[in-house]
Amino acid sequence: MFICVAIAAGMLTAAPLPERHLRHRHRATAAAASHHRPAGSADLVLRRRIGRLLHLAQLEQRERDLHYFLIRVRTETRALIDDEVHTLDVGLQIGPAVVTRDFLGNPIIRAQIHNLQPHAVFALIEAQVRSNDGHTGSAAVALSLAAGDNRIIELACPNGILPSALTWTATAL
Repeated sequence: MFICVAIAAGMLTAAPLPERHLRHRHRATAAAASHHRPAGSADLVLRRRIGRLLHLAQLEQRERDLHYFLIRVRTETRALIDDEVHTLDVGLQIGPAVVTRDFLGNPIIRAQIHNLQPHAVFALIEAQVRSNDGHTGSAAVALSLAAGDNRIIELACPNGILPSALTWTATAL
């Protein structure tokens, strides 16, 4: 028994072990791996480009998934229906249009656009929404339409307003 007490007392009074300073391990990165290759190595440039494209594709897929989810759960409510077809100066027709509000109260504008010109048109289309209390919001998209082409556009306006009027402008680019 005396031996156990002596060992325990010796362990308590013993000097602490010196701290060991260990080097942190570093993972090999693409930058470190490129140290052994020329800076403009074609395979490294290609790998980086592929990585960026894969990341961009993932982000686009997430955006599509969120869009389809919001449509499925019916989080949008109709706010305004504009059955009028507007002819713009650059030779485009826009209409009919539907303005809905998402679950945050932001207007989402969907409209059909038609190119009346015999040639392709590249234009900036801007929609302005106005509420009864005078607040306004706008959204824009740049698009290219071939001669006689039709397309449905969707614009999201970040202002949380209840739209009562919708106007369109177009600028040829």
